[in-house]
Order: sequence, then structure tokens, then C-alpha cells
Amino acid sequence: MRLFVQCHNIKCRRKILISSPAQVRSELPETFELICSFCGSKDFYHNNEVFAEIDPTKAPIGAIVGGLLGALVLGPIGALGGAVLFGGAGANADNLDKKAVERFNLSV
Repeated sequence: MRLFVQCHNIKCRRKILISSPAQVRSELPETFELICSFCGSKDFYHNNEVFAEIDPTKAPIGAIVGGLLGALVLGPIGALGGAVLFGGAGANADNLDKKAVERFNLSV
């Protein structure tokens, strides 16, 4: 899960990613200052402006790693088995991530 706000600059409006382990909004400070890395705009944001989304870089990793490990050990059949096995583990992690995103976005 990754957290972000939308840049306040009307000409920019890009996502500003926030590095935080917060699982709900109440774990964030009420207000904080951020600088947009795209337009350089510096502004204060309220924790109600923060949203969570699934980190897109984590989705296919399990299947790729499983396929490679399976291929090294058992060849083509191992690649398929490893991709299915580790892909399933990745899907479970995705479901947990989706629930964490929903929990954060619904929190007050």
C-alpha cells in the first residue's frame, strides 16, 4: 500500500507519494507540509486529503520469482508449478493489500 495526496497546484494536480507506515489516517499528523517533486509547489496538507492505493510494483513479483525458481530446479514444468504456487501467494498478498487500502480510505 502506498499513500499519496494530490498536488494543490491547479496546473499540476499530480500525486505526491508519502513515505509513512500509517495504516489509518489517525496515525498521520493532522497537517503537514509537502513539496511536489514535479512542479516544486510547497503547501500544507490535511490528513483527510491522504488516500491509499495498491502499490503496482508488488503485484506480479510472486509469479515471476516462483517461475524462475521452479525453472532452475525442475525445468519448464517447475517454472509453471513455481509460477502458480508463488503467484497464488502473491494473490493472497494482493488481497491483504486491497483490504489495507480500503481500511485506510474509509478511516477518519
